Amino acid sequence: MSMHKVFIDTETSGLDNLKHQILTVAIVICDNNGHEVFGEEYKVAQQDWAEINTRALEVNGIVLEEHNKTALSELEVAQKIHDVLKMYGLFRPIVIGQNVTFDIGFLQNMFKRTELKYPFDYHFQDTMVLANVLKDVGKMPIVNVKLVTIANFFGLSTDFHRALEDARMTAKVYYKMIELIR
Repeated sequence: MSMHKVFIDTETSGLDNLKHQILTVAIVICDNNGHEVFGEEYKVAQQDWAEINTRALEVNGIVLEEHNKTALSELEVAQKIHDVLKMYGLFRPIVIGQNVTFDIGFLQNMFKRTELKYPFDYHFQDTMVLANVLKDVGKMPIVNVKLVTIANFFGLSTDFHRALEDARMTAKVYYKMIELIR
């Protein structure tokens, strides 16, 4: 059985997974020692049906004209996700992320539109929830459970807010929090 962990993050055109779309999705796979063995970010082309929230683009630092030049279709991105999971022998892996239900909702809807099977298990792990538990038991005296706050607590660089950097940072803080539990 594979002990790989799969971390995901998305950057989207807004907050509503029915009205907005994924613009970038990142997958980071770590081995059972917590070392990254795969990390990739996929750009999804702007969809005609999707609304675009300009504030979301500002936060994500995405300029749609530039983004769309190298972006792929939803189907192409969904297939790439399937391919990478297959390459690592991961069948319906549990995903880990920061506020991961947000990402899961967008991914589920994207896969539904492509008619490809959603490749992840329905179970998931959320670093935000884990941080809240550690905060509640006094192991992480932090003021909130934002990724930047958790990263700062562990002395990690906080120069991120792109899907791939966020997924990598989520992996780092996940393993740091696991160390606190041991």
